[in-house]
Formats: sequence, structure tokens, C-alpha cells
Amino acid sequence: MALQAKILKGEPALTTRPGASMAPVDLEAVRAKLSQELDGMEIDDEHLNAYLMYPKVLLDYMGRRRSYGPVRALPTHTFFYGMEPGEAITAEIDPGKTSRSCSRPSERPTKTAM
Repeated sequence: MALQAKILKGEPALTTRPGASMAPVDLEAVRAKLSQELDGMEIDDEHLNAYLMYPKVLLDYMGRRRSYGPVRALPTHTFFYGMEPGEAITAEIDPGKTSRSCSRPSERPTKTAM
């Protein structure tokens, strides 16, 4: 209880199911609205759920996806930091389907002396 009181800082504790106080949602109406907002894209359950919980995050993500393609297939390091010149990666684009990609070599060639 001491930890709960410290975290809540005087606010009352939630003792019911978190969604119990939320208004009902017409999932298919939201799906249709989101599809329209995304230029007719088919909205699967995963995207619908993400939108219901974090609408701005999903819309930002889908904007990036529209610009750069399905970035979720990229390895994490490549997603966050990009590719090094001459680096090659393999990404699974569909179950059992992979794509290999290579970045352009550096525009300034370097020599290594050994």
C-alpha cells in the first residue's frame, strides 16, 4: 500500500476493469473512417487496435509507411540508424519471403593499408 500511495500521489486507485468507464466504440465505423483517412487502405485488426489506443502514433507511422514502404520488415538497427555505405541486409517481407538490399557504396573511395 505504501508503494501504491507513493505512485498515486493522493489520487484514488482504480478498482474496476480499466475499460469499464470508457464509452462503447463502433469498430466498423472507426475502421471505415480510418480507411478513408488513409486513402482507402484496407485496415486490418492490428492497425485498428493501434489506432484506437494511439491514434496519432498510428497515423504518423502510416504516413512514414506511405513514404518509405513497409518499414516494419527492417532489422531494428537499420530502422533506427540506416545502413552504412556498402552494407547489405536481408528482411522478411512476407512469411517465407525475403528481400536482400544493399546500400550504395561510399562516394569517396577509401584505401586500407595493411
